[in-house]
Amino acid sequence: MPRHEYPTDDVPDTLDALSGTASWILAEFTDSPVLRPQALSSALTLAQQRCAVDPQAVRFETWEAWVTAMQTGSALVAAAMAPEGASITCRIKERERTVAATGPESHQNAGTWITSFYLAMICRDNDRLHRLAQVPISLLQESGAVFDEYIYSWVEALQSFWLGRPDVGDKLIAAVDGTGPECGTPTRI
Repeated sequence: MPRHEYPTDDVPDTLDALSGTASWILAEFTDSPVLRPQALSSALTLAQQRCAVDPQAVRFETWEAWVTAMQTGSALVAAAMAPEGASITCRIKERERTVAATGPESHQNAGTWITSFYLAMICRDNDRLHRLAQVPISLLQESGAVFDEYIYSWVEALQSFWLGRPDVGDKLIAAVDGTGPECGTPTRI
């Protein structure tokens, strides 16, 4: 499929800056409540920019950036699910990291879950997809982030689909019904 033109003249310089910033955030976010909300977005931005110069994603650096984004999003969700006072160990960018349990925080919300699920699907990480499918909707709702109700129905539809539950059709219908004009303005993820 042909790709639309995208200006790539400045991308190498941008990649250097983004790579440095993302590496710094990923090295520090486990101990910093200030950096935690930025971890996934910085890793994801780097992956997206790598595709600007590598649209077929054939370079190792591009694949590594997408895997790092997946690992980061999953770590944030796992930290939200961990029991209070516990910590989780996760691998991010070739390094084992310990992340303290956080409970639900505003950046660990339905949007983060959906992004993390999509990234795990892109990277074909079935174990990670299974763990994400176990996340209770109530945890995402307790984050304090505000989403329209259909987003939670979409999360439930994806979970039901992945786990092979018989209610996937009902969850999908609920998600679609929640996007109708009578439901208000949709929230962007």
